[in-house]
Amino acid sequence: MHSELKDSKILAYIANNATASVTVVGVVKGQIIATIPVGLFPFDIAITPNQKFVYVTAFGSDAVFVIDTKTNTVVDTIPTAFAPAGNIPVDISITEDGKLAYVTDFRQNVVYVIDLKTNTVIDFIESATFNAPQGVAISRDGKRVYIVNTGNDMVSVIDTKTNTVVAVIPVGNIPLDAKVSPDGNRLYVTNFVSRSVSVIDTKRNVVIDTIRVGNGPDGLAFTPNGKTLYVTNEEDDTVSVIDTEKNIVVKTIPVGDQSFEIAITPDGKIAVVTNANEGTISVIDTRKNVVIKTLPAGTTPFSVALLTRGHLDEHEYEHDEEEHKEDESSD
Repeated sequence: MHSELKDSKILAYIANNATASVTVVGVVKGQIIATIPVGLFPFDIAITPNQKFVYVTAFGSDAVFVIDTKTNTVVDTIPTAFAPAGNIPVDISITEDGKLAYVTDFRQNVVYVIDLKTNTVIDFIESATFNAPQGVAISRDGKRVYIVNTGNDMVSVIDTKTNTVVAVIPVGNIPLDAKVSPDGNRLYVTNFVSRSVSVIDTKRNVVIDTIRVGNGPDGLAFTPNGKTLYVTNEEDDTVSVIDTEKNIVVKTIPVGDQSFEIAITPDGKIAVVTNANEGTISVIDTRKNVVIKTLPAGTTPFSVALLTRGHLDEHEYEHDEEEHKEDESSD
């Protein structure tokens, strides 16, 4: 296993909701490297900036599980014990300095603050503005945390110095997820029922644009330069490619059944999409905006985080695309 690990330049860590596991897939060669048991109903996944640990929320176990990426084993479990039982930790986001994680609790209407050095919950943030909170995004400087409330169509803005809500922003119908642009000036929010993405000015905390996308938008991810945003559309089985300078969709990419979440490599060249209903991931070459391969993932893959080692050479991209074309022609 360790030799395979060294050979893999991109590892996808995938939370499989139905099988209480995380699958590790080598994206370049397409091999499943490990299947890691975690808690019941794993939902979201995030990797630390140093790539040493992966954090997985599991709402069926009221906990966050910590995976060591060197050994691909669970090394810690963090209880989300706001209530004695019935907590539903869903989305997780980690600060850029790797010191803290913020986790939303869909049922208890709280946000957990986790110290990643001690792997303990150090605060519970409560607010009357929280209503079935799901998505969570953090500003580049760590001063603001944005909570996406599916129950009231609002985004709550937390001041991390006081851990209190300082603003509330109305968005579309059933917002699910959010990401801050690389320059920190914009927050993009997917609105599942409205079939749109709300664009928020983070300095004024107001919606400045609304982008029509596909049916059932959910996950989203930026390229490192911030010029392009990719949005998964669950009910269309597509990914919308958005030019963020014009805030328009410039391409729609067909992927697998129920495209759920998406992650992009640090060099911006590869995007990985989880297809929840078919147990696969779609690998997209972002230079051409085409799917270059579809790989097995696990049962009901929800979220994905990417660990990268080195850079892919040009011929490796070309080889992947030719492989995908051959696979398609043989179907």
